[in-house]
Amino acid sequence: MSAIYAAYHSTNHSDQIIADNVTAQGIPTTTTNQVKEIRLAHGWRRRGDNDDQPATLRAETFSLVKDALRQGAVRCYGRGLRTFLRVQYHHQAREDDVRDALALPDAAGTEARRKGPNKSHQGNEYITPGPDWLLCCDGHDKFRNFGIEIYACVDAYSRRIQWCYVGNSNRRAVSILRQVLATFQKYGHCPRFFRSDRGKEVLLLADAHFSFYARHKREEGLSREDEDMLQLRDCYMFGTSTANVKIESLWMRMLRSQTRPWLVSPH
Repeated sequence: MSAIYAAYHSTNHSDQIIADNVTAQGIPTTTTNQVKEIRLAHGWRRRGDNDDQPATLRAETFSLVKDALRQGAVRCYGRGLRTFLRVQYHHQAREDDVRDALALPDAAGTEARRKGPNKSHQGNEYITPGPDWLLCCDGHDKFRNFGIEIYACVDAYSRRIQWCYVGNSNRRAVSILRQVLATFQKYGHCPRFFRSDRGKEVLLLADAHFSFYARHKREEGLSREDEDMLQLRDCYMFGTSTANVKIESLWMRMLRSQTRPWLVSPH
């Protein structure tokens, strides 16, 4: 039963495919009817039996999506949020319910993900004076369901990749800080500004960079009184992930040229 439970709550496979996969794992004589009987016995249904069940499912989907958006970690998922709900909460959400749940609370994200050649990026363009003036960093979560998480940083002027981390977590503040410090040590200098979203994983990075900035200003002769007037925004830029166009361009190029085939399910 545990194999059927895992397959039902982590994939969109039919009962036939689940039965075949369970049999391939060494559990003999697993049939489609057996899978269906176990599902129904535990209430793991693929569609509602009456008018009340879809309404209940829709309300639960709206509640889970609202909580996930409040946490801020799934804002880039779009309708891929169905997979997140299935894996994290064992909730089989309908695509239309997820779409409607995202439309109002995440209107900006919904518009940013909208396809079309005329999508406006007005206000997202900016000019940098030269290399090492602004570094843009962000995480890439498309492979999180496979246990692969990516975090990278690019120079906004040259688009040069400063570092690219591939591991099992891109949400740990200590990990992000270590990536930054290793890059500083390698190149012997740090940028004038960093740009990222407001995720918790960048808090240590922002604090460390502000410390470097304050030390630099002291070495330039800044007085203690003036140092107390320094602000984080003097050396760090926060904004939405969709507006961080330099690093978003890197993710788009990576998807188009290399990784998209790995995200297309064969079923």
